[in-house]
Amino acid sequence: MQMKKTWKLSGSILIISVLIVAQYVLGFFVFKLPGIKAIQWLGWGVWLLSLFFAFAPMIILRKAGGVPKGKSYIHTTKFVDTSLYALCRHPQYVAGILFN
Repeated sequence: MQMKKTWKLSGSILIISVLIVAQYVLGFFVFKLPGIKAIQWLGWGVWLLSLFFAFAPMIILRKAGGVPKGKSYIHTTKFVDTSLYALCRHPQYVAGILFN
């Protein structure tokens, strides 16, 4: 029963994520919203930066966090305060802020 709930939640998150990305792509490439092009490109730059802040911790924590083999990146055994974590304590929260 727990497995079904996990799959439903994962599926919901995936669908929502795809729809959010589709919104950005449609707004930029299809509908050609009026406005200053420089601001649109700046927005895309911030969006790409948010993707970096979202996915880089997965790699950083696996390498520097002492994650046991076969475990998720969130199961660290060491305190990580280097690289991206030297700039901010929770890069994935920053990614969420930049993404919105």
